[in-house]
Amino acid sequence: PFNNAKLRQAVNFALDREELMLAITWGFGAVKNQIWPEKSFWFMGNPPVKQDLAKVKRLLSEAGYPNGIDVKLEVKPGFLPVAEVVQNQLKKANIRAELGVIDWASLKPKMKDYNYNMVVSGAGWYSDPDARYGRFYASDGPANYFAGGYANSQVDDLIARGRIEVNQTKRKDIYQEIFNIVEEEVPHLMLFHLPMTHAYRKNVKGFSVTRQGDLAYSGGGLPHTWKD
Repeated sequence: PFNNAKLRQAVNFALDREELMLAITWGFGAVKNQIWPEKSFWFMGNPPVKQDLAKVKRLLSEAGYPNGIDVKLEVKPGFLPVAEVVQNQLKKANIRAELGVIDWASLKPKMKDYNYNMVVSGAGWYSDPDARYGRFYASDGPANYFAGGYANSQVDDLIARGRIEVNQTKRKDIYQEIFNIVEEEVPHLMLFHLPMTHAYRKNVKGFSVTRQGDLAYSGGGLPHTWKD
């Protein structure tokens, strides 16, 4: 992970999310900077950042890399197409990324040791914001290694407050503040939402999926599906 916030911001502004989404989802996806859709109570109002190569150049210089930087971009095989587009976009911003394809069994321990520069991965859906922010951005969060060991005492305090606040509006304000800080410091960034599509014959009965498209879950999914 990059310990230099300027480098992380440079990567953030180097990416053209619209181009990336079109290349990977053929336009069926959507550019997003968070997991919640617009109609969700937990949706945060900040729009995704736009590509700004002039800003990237300035940020790289401020970070001490006026001639650009060489990094390692590691990826599980299933996310290789995304990584290849990211690599090409970073190259235009003078961030030279060497791709490394690695299976999850080997990548996970590397990430837990913080032995990586950049990783492309996927994210699921969470019903409560603490499950997202607490897991990834609390300094002791169980998925904090995805954020490179990110630690911010202000964020830790806000997460602790959000867990005990019972007023939903006040909770929303707390998580909005967390979101604002994370968007600025960029411990990791979201690119786009993938479309979830399922097809089945009319004689298949009882088929259902979760909000994020899971085929099997407690009380539903394929285990509770039958053919007429």
